[in-house]
Amino acid sequence: FTGMVWNGDFTTEIHPDFASSGIRMLSTPDSLHKNVTIKGLTLVRIGSNAEHGGLLDALEDCDFDIKILSDGAAFGGALGISPFFPENRPSKNVNAKLRCTNGGNFGLQYGNVSGGEMEVINEGTQREALGLEPYALGKQDVSTITSDTISWVSHGMVTGDPVIYSAQGSTVIAGLVNGRFYFAVKIDDDSVKLASSTEQAWIADIISLGSVTGTQRFYRAGLLENILVKGVRSSVIGVVSGGSSTGVIIATATSGGFHRNVRIKGVASVLDNDVSGSQNINIVGANGVIVSDVDIMGAETVGVQVNRGFLQGVK
Repeated sequence: FTGMVWNGDFTTEIHPDFASSGIRMLSTPDSLHKNVTIKGLTLVRIGSNAEHGGLLDALEDCDFDIKILSDGAAFGGALGISPFFPENRPSKNVNAKLRCTNGGNFGLQYGNVSGGEMEVINEGTQREALGLEPYALGKQDVSTITSDTISWVSHGMVTGDPVIYSAQGSTVIAGLVNGRFYFAVKIDDDSVKLASSTEQAWIADIISLGSVTGTQRFYRAGLLENILVKGVRSSVIGVVSGGSSTGVIIATATSGGFHRNVRIKGVASVLDNDVSGSQNINIVGANGVIVSDVDIMGAETVGVQVNRGFLQGVK
């Protein structure tokens, strides 16, 4: 897979046999792959068992321009880069353009991706045309903290990475707030301290922590950062199989992820949904997401929803 180059004109089509569910038309093998280019390829998903078009992760410096065609029975997603599954492995510097018809449950979705661009030309997806959805990568339960240091074997973080704190029903540790993001200060591969922001982590401005009551938990938050959404041209339809709450563009941190420097520019979106609640743009708990140049039509509940965040301006 590493170094693979495919340059086509979309006339080459792949029609798999979806004899059972859970099939992926494109997926990443078992290790990191770099410098992959796939452009001008058409994937066709037909039949009651048709699910995912492409689920790719563990990528670095890769470019995709893919067309995915589906019928109304195709569920799952069209193209996901380091999404919730299959292997939960982050990616770096990935550019993806998706041309999608009847995309199923989602069109183009990025999970834990650092660096890259996204563009969607979409018609008839059942739920979201564009998803920005990082997720937690691991957790550590602790019952003691010594000298403000959390023992976390093989934590995999660098200084400045986000961490989520959960008191797990016990008394909140002095110096922290339950459910809030904090930022790791790496001591070594098996231990960290915490700061209140990325910048404070970089200068080792450490939070003084109190004693631990019971067993409490820290999550290593996933990262979606330095992403430019160049444009979304989309028509989304709401159907029962697409879920009870739909949205054309979704940026959410509800699965333990953290957004940093994400820009969504140039949205032209139509949502036609008469069977379930819907939002055209839905931002939930996201940090550092800027949306601009938006032209939207249609939403049964709200056009733009910002939940657990700050709405700085609407024009």
